[in-house]
Amino acid sequence: MAQNYLVVGVYYGSNVTHHRHITKISIYKPETESNRSVPVADAIKQIESGERIYFVHEGGKCTNVKVVAPTQGPKYLRTNGDSTTKDNLMNLPYKGA
Repeated sequence: MAQNYLVVGVYYGSNVTHHRHITKISIYKPETESNRSVPVADAIKQIESGERIYFVHEGGKCTNVKVVAPTQGPKYLRTNGDSTTKDNLMNLPYKGA
């Protein structure tokens, strides 16, 4: 059974272009009541294997994080579509590089 983790922040790489790229996510671990960071590559593997479910909580609603595999370029994380036009991941607190 997949473990659920709340994403509470994001880290961006220092190699900034016109798009910001998330390099790590900050998650809350309820069993230890602590935060830790997870590299995006690890989160992608965990989501694809069904090991973990990552989600964000915004405006009283939970939205799952999913893996996007574009035809060109690396896989990345995005939230499922919901009723808001805000980017649920990019609007999370910035935790550093």
